[in-house]
Amino acid sequence: MEIETTRISCAGAATAFLLRRLGALAGGYAPGVQDQFLRELSVQSEGGDLARVARWFAGRTSELARLGNRVGARMVAIRTPAILDWVGAGEGHRGAVLATAGDVLHPGAGIQSAHAIAVACESTRRLGFLQRDGLVGFDPWPGMGRLSPLPAQLEEAHRRCLHRAFLLYSYGWS
Repeated sequence: MEIETTRISCAGAATAFLLRRLGALAGGYAPGVQDQFLRELSVQSEGGDLARVARWFAGRTSELARLGNRVGARMVAIRTPAILDWVGAGEGHRGAVLATAGDVLHPGAGIQSAHAIAVACESTRRLGFLQRDGLVGFDPWPGMGRLSPLPAQLEEAHRRCLHRAFLLYSYGWS
């Protein structure tokens, strides 16, 4: 599953990516049907920043549930290490969209607009055992993609945006 690239709605693209990922893990993701629905987040009016994403999510929670996804969300302002611990403890059933200062996270990339990344915990099965690989970032800015390991400057980039984050968690499927 790849994250959509965008210069105008990083928060929306990161949220849509996590919703697809959480839905797939819970067995409630139907490509095509949900992709059209989640595409709304790729326009600036719906996904341009975390506040717009939170409004979109509040209006779409029941529709997501009808499509088979039981996902909760909450807008917070919590320090980066606490968010990363929370995501990691969810073992793949939690994710976070962190508002970040793109010029701090990726110096020289020319990011001047609102920026955000998705953070998730990846786990794999090896020899029949679940092995936690750790936290991975997914950056929708063109040319960035998967961030593993998480960049050292993530905490500073998140702090510059007042530690704003949109937390997502799966609580089953229907």
